[in-house]
Amino acid sequence: MSVKIVFFAFHNAGFDCLDWSLSCQDYEVSLVVTHDPYPGETVWFESVADRARQSGVPTIFYSRGDEEILLQQLAEIKPDLIISVNYRRKISMKAVSMARIGAFNVHDSLLPKYRGFAPSVWALLRGETQTGVTLHEIIEEIDMGPIVAQRALPILPDDTIRELLARIRITTLDLFRSSLPLLTNEQFERIPQSPGTGFSMPRRSVKDDYIDWTGTADSIRNFVRAVAPPIAFARTRLGQHELRVDDAIVERGLRMQGAALAPGTVVDRPSSSTARVQAIDGTILIRFSPVPSGAEEWEHTVLMNALKPGECLQ
Repeated sequence: MSVKIVFFAFHNAGFDCLDWSLSCQDYEVSLVVTHDPYPGETVWFESVADRARQSGVPTIFYSRGDEEILLQQLAEIKPDLIISVNYRRKISMKAVSMARIGAFNVHDSLLPKYRGFAPSVWALLRGETQTGVTLHEIIEEIDMGPIVAQRALPILPDDTIRELLARIRITTLDLFRSSLPLLTNEQFERIPQSPGTGFSMPRRSVKDDYIDWTGTADSIRNFVRAVAPPIAFARTRLGQHELRVDDAIVERGLRMQGAALAPGTVVDRPSSSTARVQAIDGTILIRFSPVPSGAEEWEHTVLMNALKPGECLQ
């Protein structure tokens, strides 16, 4: 008899784990629960809903008013497992309690570190050299459930969020494929997380995409690596103009003009698309462009004239 699974899934890793499960005769995906992207979010990832529909699997686009509909369907299905991968909503404990074996989430960090939102972005921002993926049981407190399995992976020195997310996607499927038989056969350990360990990260928005030039050169470079396509881009301001910063190279030597330059000061312009900018402990060579707003050619001309040595980015 096939194991009945209800998938709560979104994004690329959710797509991959669902796709693999649908190809396995040992598992019956009875229901898929997903949701819409955030308002204004650029959709660059695979559609969980489209994959479910291709296989004729019933699908719910969950919103707050759908709880009773969801619980009714779960009661009819009587699932063995609830699996959550990249799902951005909290799953109620009523729903969790309806899975015979239990409910489990795949989170893209090495819990207990980086609970909460955008863990891969935060790991890059903080200059981590390692991250990973964790399979854990779902409990009331988000990302606090007992750990079932983990996979670690390195963060390479030149990784941006694009490269890191691509490797996390592969690692997530690898962890899921090796762990699902253990879950279905109930041959797994639960390793409790201590309430006093780890930390949670808040959800980020556009207001968090602006560079803090008062940081160290390394922290600014890490910021540009983390706040990058395909999810966002690092921003800075020059008066009323906005710049998109696409790359940052740390230069250790301080540039002095009589006295130390204030952080964010433009030191020089090596080319039309680059600027050397002062940090507190060195200079940073940035590659930039205007933030698009419908008048790119005009903005580019104005910006080229405005971004001069001595001007200060904010």
